[in-house]
Amino acid sequence: MPQSNRNLASRPTLTPILLRLEDAGALLGVGSGFIRNLINANEIEAVHLGAALRVVPESLLAYRERLRAAEGRPQRIPQRSTRQTTPMRGDVIPLRS
Repeated sequence: MPQSNRNLASRPTLTPILLRLEDAGALLGVGSGFIRNLINANEIEAVHLGAALRVVPESLLAYRERLRAAEGRPQRIPQRSTRQTTPMRGDVIPLRS
């Protein structure tokens, strides 16, 4: 085995501590624009490295857990108002007997 291959095989695998928007999007299965929207909505954490914007991977895991927790809860369905409304011009008003 050549020397350069032996060095690569013995190196530990590094886990990225910051992700590019495209890489964060690939992990969630969405585009970088959606990732930017999540950052702007403070759903995930990002930092600037010079002009580059990078996503903190732990914030992606926390976002995933919040999504999972939300799936377990029943969705809140807005109740229809039972309040009487004022008829508008042209509305049919039922006659009371």
